[in-house]
Amino acid sequence: LNILFMGDSLTRYQYLDLAFFISRNGTWFSDSKNDPHFEAKGGLTWNSFYTFSDEVLRPYEMLCDCTRRGNNPETPRENRYFCDPVYNNRLVFLQKFGHIPFRTSWDISHINEHPNTLVNDPQNMSVAQIMNWTEAVENFVCKMTPKPDYFIFNSGWWDDEEFSQPAVQEAMIRALSN
Repeated sequence: LNILFMGDSLTRYQYLDLAFFISRNGTWFSDSKNDPHFEAKGGLTWNSFYTFSDEVLRPYEMLCDCTRRGNNPETPRENRYFCDPVYNNRLVFLQKFGHIPFRTSWDISHINEHPNTLVNDPQNMSVAQIMNWTEAVENFVCKMTPKPDYFIFNSGWWDDEEFSQPAVQEAMIRALSN
């Protein structure tokens, strides 16, 4: 199983649900103590949420390129890589808020080489790449090794004329087909 999720917070929660389910041998969370959705409740900051959800998914969540400063949608970055080598399950979440560019500090050629790395201090993160939907698929997603088998894209609640254009969707499909 190798699935890539790319989108906003709605897509993040789909990723977190499936990652938790896989990491717990097919069991859904049943208490709020281990609920990976536990973010704004209890006064957690975003960076605390990233740390908490990363810890809940260990040892399987191998990378979390996650930071947020305030509520400005232009500044957050949340990209996650989950890998269960025993059962050959890989999940990736790449945050993309509608028309706001995709941001990452990951070097895609080394995504499998940094086990259990959580980076959520903005001081320690450089933005290596900023891309629109098509660029993100062509120049990032399609260069992942192994390339995901399934792709879930969702621009979510964000007004996004680019994503809804047939030419953009066709370009994404062409890139994924190669």
